[in-house]
Amino acid sequence: MSVSSHWRNRFIEHIVDTLDSAGQELHLKHEGIPPSLEDYVLLRRNTSAILPSLDLIEFCNGVELSPETYYSDTYQEILLTAVDMIAWTNDLYSLNKEEAGGMVTNLILVVEHEHKLDRSRAIDEVRALIDSKVKRFLELRESLSSKQDTHAFELTTQVSGLCDWIAGCQQWHHNVTHRYLPPPASD
Repeated sequence: MSVSSHWRNRFIEHIVDTLDSAGQELHLKHEGIPPSLEDYVLLRRNTSAILPSLDLIEFCNGVELSPETYYSDTYQEILLTAVDMIAWTNDLYSLNKEEAGGMVTNLILVVEHEHKLDRSRAIDEVRALIDSKVKRFLELRESLSSKQDTHAFELTTQVSGLCDWIAGCQQWHHNVTHRYLPPPASD
């Protein structure tokens, strides 16, 4: 599939944002202080490298989202909800490894620091945050099925790809990779 200059520019921007954010993450590691929750959410969307990966759904499916559709409020909300779900779930699995490596940019560590919680309560709060994102994603996906606009096919195809990506990440974390220990349990 040939892609438009809009797609290429967006993909490159996502790659550059990922690399820039990795540098910010290393800076925070050296400072030893987790970012605020608000800053973390924005940073993690980039450090996860999920956005450029999700761009590839269009390439693989041969259905490119128009800039109007991609940057619409509807698609941006469902996209960022998916990114948060995937990244934050990864944080549950990667906590022990990242903490052992001196990283401070893990949602559990951020919540623990910002809300002054013990580990168990921070894990519970992160799981609740992920659950709320899952519910919102499902609501948004359902609302798309009632839309009958000119971009419905593009959106339906892309959201189906997002669902596959989410399921694949969960499968990878839970059953495939030996990169992390199982996620920590809460009380």
